[in-house]
Amino acid sequence: MQNRILSPSFWFLGFSLLFLTVFSLPGLAETADRYHQKQNVIVKLANFDPLTWEDPVPGGHNWQSACMAFMMADHMLGEAIGNSHYKNEVILFLNLQAVELADTDTAIDLSGFICGQHSLQESWDMLLHKGVDIVVCPGCAVIGGITPETLREGARIAGGAQEVTEIFLRADKVIDF
Repeated sequence: MQNRILSPSFWFLGFSLLFLTVFSLPGLAETADRYHQKQNVIVKLANFDPLTWEDPVPGGHNWQSACMAFMMADHMLGEAIGNSHYKNEVILFLNLQAVELADTDTAIDLSGFICGQHSLQESWDMLLHKGVDIVVCPGCAVIGGITPETLREGARIAGGAQEVTEIFLRADKVIDF
């Protein structure tokens, strides 16, 4: 029988694998548990330039951020639990230029911009129907001349800096477009 001495690199590799296995399993279990728990998600949309929205087909890729934000908000709701109730709470937060999406005075017809199978207007309506809270930054609303009377159906202006702070502090995830 031949004696074999295992090299130091073999011992290092074996110890490393054992270490990774022992110390990463609790983290993986925690991640899996977190995935199955209810989460508060904010999808924040800031990008939007109404001046380039004239022709949605030839060169206008400006609405893609809005499409992605709307689709992500829909997906982040998770599985349905009853009628218009979903696993996660989702807020679509509009700030900077994106507040224009919530302003009826800008007269932007969202039905002309197609995102996959739906127009932006259909996506907006579906998000509302599914219970997504569409919140407009109060400071951005003032700068944009948006008032509660000029808001698109389903949107609301946050009650002030304190409410905006609370919305973001309660969030488990913030996704930015």
